[in-house]
Amino acid sequence: MKFDLEKVEELASRGLTYRQLATALGVNLKTIQKHKKINQELQAAIDLGRAKGLAEVSNSLFESATGGDVTAQTFYLKNRSPDDWRDRFEQKVDIKGDVTALHLAAMRQISDRVIESTSGE
Repeated sequence: MKFDLEKVEELASRGLTYRQLATALGVNLKTIQKHKKINQELQAAIDLGRAKGLAEVSNSLFESATGGDVTAQTFYLKNRSPDDWRDRFEQKVDIKGDVTALHLAAMRQISDRVIESTSGE
């Protein structure tokens, strides 16, 4: 099967998934999956298209952010440096570790009581 690589690149630049790409090209998803493995030019067209689309949107976002769009600035900063620009900080809790520690402490107390009661006999 022969694909129009320019069309594939253009469609991929729009962010289409493989399934959507197959539908737009009028073929089955399995056809795309099969041919992208054996046809390096097809996979290259998909990869190049996706990279071009990402670059275009990234450039537009950057232009909006540097042009004073506060929403774009916030989005950019939160995604490029999430540790420095997040709205909230989450505390991660290891419940399994905490339960295990509590279980061990309870077992020690029980063991101590058993030892005390047997040593007093």
